[in-house]
Amino acid sequence: MNAYPYECVVPPVHGPLATLPLKVVRGYAAWFHAAMPERLTVLTHLVRSNYAFLEWPADHSVESLRELWDWFPSEVSAKEEPSRLQIRSVEIVSPTPTARTLSLCIDVGMYFGATFVKNVPDTAWVQPVKNRRYVDFGSPCICRGGVERYGLLNPVGIALTLANGIICGAPRPGGFERLFRYWERALGKSAAELGEG
Repeated sequence: MNAYPYECVVPPVHGPLATLPLKVVRGYAAWFHAAMPERLTVLTHLVRSNYAFLEWPADHSVESLRELWDWFPSEVSAKEEPSRLQIRSVEIVSPTPTARTLSLCIDVGMYFGATFVKNVPDTAWVQPVKNRRYVDFGSPCICRGGVERYGLLNPVGIALTLANGIICGAPRPGGFERLFRYWERALGKSAAELGEG
């Protein structure tokens, strides 16, 4: 972890998006997109403040994701006290990411998403708000052609999943670039391949 004075992002909402009024949920997406340019600048300065990444291009190339993944694990950390969940007679104990790590996941997710939209044709940001039971309800996601049924990529969710893997000692090989390639194939499938053509 480096000593760069990183200011954590503070989203305007707290708690699960599915429990909030739709107007607030839509406001979250508006905030997310408005905050993105500044947060990407903050992320760029933070990554480049590490001597090993002074030359990180931050150009939204797929190659930049490889270097971002090399940098990311050293920045991820967990709170001292793990979270505990009791389900019947089983106690599940899991590490909890720090507020800084959660903030980094938002910043890195924004970068990953912007990189994806730049490099994969016919993809765009959307906000799924039709079904409150949907796991990504209200989260800024990416889909192909504005059609959610072809699949939704939640870039912040991707960053959180990878951070949790790092915290639990099981980092995913290939990280951001590998997931970029996976989602590039998944969202690039035609309607015919999905059985609709």
